[in-house]
Amino acid sequence: MLITGGRYFDYEAAKQLQLQLSKLVRIDPVKPDSIEIIVATDNGYKGSKVIGVAVAYNAKKRKELCHIAIVDEVEIPYIPGLLAFREAPLMIEAIKELSLRCVEADIIMVNGHGLSHPRRFGIASHVGIALDKPSIGIAKRLLYGSITTDNNLRTAITVGGAVVGYVLENVYGGKVFVSVGHKVKPEDALIIVDMVWNRSNPLPDPLYIADNLTKKMRLKI
Repeated sequence: MLITGGRYFDYEAAKQLQLQLSKLVRIDPVKPDSIEIIVATDNGYKGSKVIGVAVAYNAKKRKELCHIAIVDEVEIPYIPGLLAFREAPLMIEAIKELSLRCVEADIIMVNGHGLSHPRRFGIASHVGIALDKPSIGIAKRLLYGSITTDNNLRTAITVGGAVVGYVLENVYGGKVFVSVGHKVKPEDALIIVDMVWNRSNPLPDPLYIADNLTKKMRLKI
């Protein structure tokens, strides 16, 4: 147990909650060509402050529509496997505010992992369950799982023998690890990410915009 900012954070209770919530994750088919609005969310830090950003991106027109940024105090330290308890609340708040002020998401892209997680409940699953929205996890490093090749010779991420995501590369050889968050199949997540990624950027375009916004916001704090 950790005491931070006058609050208690119980590691074991958090892990048990993830195990319970992981049972709610659904792997449903999504028609990639029906996806129009992708909302990407990312967090950045400066000192004791955390910046939560949500960006609405039109996948058909390949352009940003609007964004919102929220600043708050950091209260929980970084704990591998428990990132959602530190970052998800602000991401969820930013996405909700964006939907009120601008547009509702068809699917959410989260800077983090989904089912490629020790308890099959990374931050992308956490956000997807909380908002009852399809969600995809995008990360630059593998947190959990094995790298294999599927029947179509694609580089896949497996957990417990099941494919939960895929690995893609940009033109410079940099990798992103794409995993199911909630209400999406691995194959559909792969197609959706591929259709909005200029491979000269290190991240899919919606998340690349969100990442740049957190960097700009850090300079203003």
